[in-house]
Amino acid sequence: MIDRHVQGIVPPKPHSQARRPDGALYYEELHTRDGFDGAFTYFYHREPAPPSSAVKASDRGFVAPRRDRDACEPLQRRLYDSTRVPRATMLCYERTPIFFTDLATIWLARPSATDELYFANSDGDELWFVQQGTARLESNCGWLEVNAGDYVFVPRAMPHRWHLAAPELWLLGIEGRAGLKVPDAYRNGIGQLRMDAPYTHRDFVRPVGPIARPDRPL
Repeated sequence: MIDRHVQGIVPPKPHSQARRPDGALYYEELHTRDGFDGAFTYFYHREPAPPSSAVKASDRGFVAPRRDRDACEPLQRRLYDSTRVPRATMLCYERTPIFFTDLATIWLARPSATDELYFANSDGDELWFVQQGTARLESNCGWLEVNAGDYVFVPRAMPHRWHLAAPELWLLGIEGRAGLKVPDAYRNGIGQLRMDAPYTHRDFVRPVGPIARPDRPL
């Protein structure tokens, strides 16, 4: 059972011609992880994706986590008070790491402004739990309404922006450098979510528009 989702104007088969009403071609883009083995999404654009014009180190973005040896010894139970996380500006710039390994980082964040640019995390998938606040997530896939109590998944290397609809958000985030997915133990032999899984396919909410339709081509 493949959980397939399609929006807009797409050809009957991938890698085949998709033409606009004036006969010009739509441009196909494939967003994927791990090449042919990983999860993927097809995009079709009116214009080709622009090539990279300047690739260089940037002074923008959040600070990478660093090990604090004083916090590692002695090894004991600790209480992390998330209410002490300072109010920040944009999520693409400010997030506080509390745990990290080579494969994952756990963040706390309290953004209070809409991202001023599109951000893509090339290191790993992001999964955010929204403790408080509302927002809209903008990406290549469209717009996703975000409310308190939601989990928001952003695939690795997906350009996106957080648009705040509240004075601030309270977030708990996980970056998975090896990828994040539904555990195999929650799926049956043909890929459906098992009936004893903690969620169902109906719990997953997908982004919507802006997108071309047969009655409104781009």
